[in-house]
Amino acid sequence: MSIRIYRRVCASLVLVGLSVLPAFAQSTQDPRGGIEIGAGATYLTVPKGTSRSMGVGVMAGAFAVVPLTSMYKLQPEIHYEYRQSKVAGSDRKFGYISIPILVRMSLFKGLYIIEGPAVHVPVSAKVAGQDVKDNTQSPDVSIVIGVGKRVGKIGLEGRWDSGIRRVQKTVGTGDVATRHRSISGVIEIPL
Repeated sequence: MSIRIYRRVCASLVLVGLSVLPAFAQSTQDPRGGIEIGAGATYLTVPKGTSRSMGVGVMAGAFAVVPLTSMYKLQPEIHYEYRQSKVAGSDRKFGYISIPILVRMSLFKGLYIIEGPAVHVPVSAKVAGQDVKDNTQSPDVSIVIGVGKRVGKIGLEGRWDSGIRRVQKTVGTGDVATRHRSISGVIEIPL
């Protein structure tokens, strides 16, 4: 990881941590913060006629919940994501430090929806075993939409994450332009 990316990740961690401290004492129902783990299916968008298959994606990290109003809460997160897929017969594997800034809207009976942008900084990228991190967009940007349910203190969420930028900086001969997509289940465990 280059020193520039390392500094950005460290600065983001500090900012996320500092942004939620004043609001922790105000929260009574939602957790103030905790860890989250998730898994699901990931794939890359491709032009019509190009073969692709889904792969397994996993993520783990931390989250915070900052009340804005009785109905809306800010949910900043930081986590590591691993995504894989197969396009045109070649395996593609990516590792990211992801920073979603989500808004959580309470519905009823513990149900809520989340949505917002996420920034993904690549830490590794391989296509057919070759390192292609230098040709990967940094940062990648996506939109996250999901629904969750509080079960006791634990949150269970289903999320859809759709990249809005092309993964590759430049598309080589014989390759196709792709964007990340994932469908995942997430468990939030309060601390």
